[in-house]
Amino acid sequence: MGWNGIPILTLITWAPFVGAMLIMFTARHHPLAVRLIGAVTTGISLVLSLAVYLAYDTEAAGFQFYEKISLVPPLGISYEVAADGISLILVLLTSIIIFSGVFASWTVQTRSQEFYALLLVLVTGVFGVFVSLDLFVFFLFYELAVLPMYLLIGIWGSSAQVRPRGIFGWAMRETGVGSKEYAAMKLTLYLLLGSAFILVGILALYMAAGGSSFSFLEMEGAAFDPVLQRWVFLLFYVGFGVLAGIWPLHTWSPDGHASAPTAVSMLHAGVLMKLGAYGIVRLGMKLGAYGIVRLGMGLLPEGTHDWVWLVGTIATINIVYGALSAMAQTDLKYVIAYSSVSHMGIVLLGAATLTEAGLNGAVFQMFAHGIMTGLFFALVGLVYEKAHSREIFKMGGFGRMMPGIATAFTLGGASAG
Repeated sequence: MGWNGIPILTLITWAPFVGAMLIMFTARHHPLAVRLIGAVTTGISLVLSLAVYLAYDTEAAGFQFYEKISLVPPLGISYEVAADGISLILVLLTSIIIFSGVFASWTVQTRSQEFYALLLVLVTGVFGVFVSLDLFVFFLFYELAVLPMYLLIGIWGSSAQVRPRGIFGWAMRETGVGSKEYAAMKLTLYLLLGSAFILVGILALYMAAGGSSFSFLEMEGAAFDPVLQRWVFLLFYVGFGVLAGIWPLHTWSPDGHASAPTAVSMLHAGVLMKLGAYGIVRLGMKLGAYGIVRLGMGLLPEGTHDWVWLVGTIATINIVYGALSAMAQTDLKYVIAYSSVSHMGIVLLGAATLTEAGLNGAVFQMFAHGIMTGLFFALVGLVYEKAHSREIFKMGGFGRMMPGIATAFTLGGASAG
């Protein structure tokens, strides 16, 4: 079990949650202790993620560091975790982003203990999604990852200063825009709608497999009816696609990005949007070792082939629409938000090729985009603290006044290209 008898994936997943509990029950009135607990617990996850990444056996491939604890035997629900190539990369990405996000939030003064606690609970859910093999527990972790966003944006967010703009430069949405409460509620409603589709799909597979287990490994060997595969894949595509920002269900994402505090924006674009792409790819396809993504269809092979044209078409729309919209924005956060919609289109287009090269590229694009957007949102946070504005046309002399940040922006832009 685990790695050399150590439940290393459990430690990575639950270290932030332990930190959240320590913050709420031991450090509520000690702001520095709150920050140090957040840094230490996310640092533990980062170090262990690096250890897992280095220890993964690329020759053996497949799922490794396996752990399983039965939770509800009559229903076949277990705490079952393991990591393969795609999981390793995304767990490492998550640990890098959250560790950086703790320091990016160092200046949060208002109710900092609740902020850090919710942030750590959220990232626990993210880690759980990437390593869980039990689909019921997978769904619970998924909800744990998205629900804290409402409070984090609604309480600690900032209202957008300018309206987002359409691809031809016109201001969009006359009412509600700019309100962090509006952005938080819109995000929550969209993601809960997506969750409903995912839950129905999971329960359909569970019943079709005989109602004995929610294990991904056991369902992978089941031969599901082609008709069932087609509509369940569509459910998963819509449900996870909402979080991945697929057009036209992406509109919650730019508003959420623009209103979220810095660390939440970093997690939102850098990691949470990857949950959606991960869900589509994981439940439609079986992925192999790090650096080698094998075309071995998993749960829904025929459903994937039947709907791959839709995935590819919408991914192409995402790429073009997101890029044109990003160029029309005047708020820095909206620029990055719409560019993220475009980049997620590249991820899903790669997956839609159903080739080794395409799937491999999709995985690495997720990692590269996560690092790049994490950097961008951290820099925007620094700019806002110094300039008290995110409006591009109010930033004349930016390079002269903040040369270090300007250089980092240049590097981030080059990586985005």
